Amino acid sequence: MDFQKTREYYDSVSDVDLCHCAYCRNYIQQIKRAYPSVDQYFESIGVDIEKPFETMPLEPDDNGQICYLAAQYIVMGSSNDFETQSIDGVEVNISLSHPSTDGIEGDHFVIEISPICLDWKVKTIIITRKRSLASAIVPFWIIASKESKKQFMDNHNWQGELCEHNKNGQPMSRIDIAELDNLGVRIASGQTIAIGVPDDTVSVFACTKDGSLSNEIMPNEITESRLTIITKGGFRTVSYPSIEIK
Repeated sequence: MDFQKTREYYDSVSDVDLCHCAYCRNYIQQIKRAYPSVDQYFESIGVDIEKPFETMPLEPDDNGQICYLAAQYIVMGSSNDFETQSIDGVEVNISLSHPSTDGIEGDHFVIEISPICLDWKVKTIIITRKRSLASAIVPFWIIASKESKKQFMDNHNWQGELCEHNKNGQPMSRIDIAELDNLGVRIASGQTIAIGVPDDTVSVFACTKDGSLSNEIMPNEITESRLTIITKGGFRTVSYPSIEIK
């Protein structure tokens, strides 16, 4: 095993690379605190326990618990010197079946931990973006944030919800797409997606590629778990998203 290359691999994995389904969000939110001994072992071999390669969840039960048959992780190097571990009732083994790892460069193998049982703390929200000619080919980003929209704007030194125009009437971008990919989940015109919203989420809002923001929705306002995004403005004015609760 190559601990340094394993650490470098996990440093290269950003939030956008992780699954945003409710099951994985629930796992990522809790696993480090729920299984500190496993986390300590993972740290010793360079694995970030909050960046699983794959999880295998069952459905939440009536007691608000969810069990994962296994969670899988990438380890760089050769598996020849890997030793099976048993840590506080959790087995750590080499995985014999897992999704393709063809996109990962260098020698590596997959390990898995099982079983894992956690509280079910994530709400699933279904979001539909209505088709519109304004910004039809431009993605929006759904951001489920641990801070309010005002705090988000203050952190970026934004004075208003909409980006400014240049002299030709084109929007002047005030945020990088790479940052948006780290902060949220893309949604295209006409697309419907499901995202997991952890229980520590303060607000949900949408952002354009140029940094124009939608209205803010508080998670406790989403009783039906469905949101619709419509596009306002466009053509002569800057396009921006607006979220409706359905």
